[in-house]
Amino acid sequence: MDWMDRRCRSFEPIASFRFTACLPITRTIFRLQVAAAAAMIKVAEADDTIETVLFDFRTPGGAVNGVPELGSQIARMHKNTIGFSDSECCSGGIWLAMQCEQFFCTTSATVGSIGVWCAYLDISRQMANEGVKMNAISAGKFKLLGAYWRAMTDEERAMLQADVDRIYAQFEDAVGLHREISDEFMQGQVFDGEKACEIGLCDGLVDGIGDLLGDE
Repeated sequence: MDWMDRRCRSFEPIASFRFTACLPITRTIFRLQVAAAAAMIKVAEADDTIETVLFDFRTPGGAVNGVPELGSQIARMHKNTIGFSDSECCSGGIWLAMQCEQFFCTTSATVGSIGVWCAYLDISRQMANEGVKMNAISAGKFKLLGAYWRAMTDEERAMLQADVDRIYAQFEDAVGLHREISDEFMQGQVFDGEKACEIGLCDGLVDGIGDLLGDE
């Protein structure tokens, strides 16, 4: 448990309410957050007193590393799974939320951003204008791909685009696990809760997480 406490700094501990475990997924998603969430899912799965896991999403998304695997872990859970957001559930966050059997949000929540991108800085022209030259020693045809001191070749750009397209296709498949969403709404847009429900990203609107926990 000491290990998990150290790894879960970006998360609050699992809180259980009436046989429901509340698992927050917050802030920008990086590999450390993914590992912490995966560890807490295992704790919830092993607890026979927990019937439902409620994922509280408050994240703009982040890096893709680990997100497909964490999403699969959520989808394979033997508990009832519900996603919720009253703030942001975007990009990697919505990838994970769509693995839950149900997803609810508030009217003012921001939901969506289904898409993938990467960016590489190229200041080669600026360096040339200033008389600065980089001498790079490398082995491997693509080892310097994305280096800021050289222009990207068409072959390198095509390679990166293929990678982005492949991850985007995986993202679309993940969103479609429990629901049908038109491709026109999976182009990187974000939606408020009302629109998210209208297009099928959300199963219903609530006033807050208490509605899902049965609070009076």
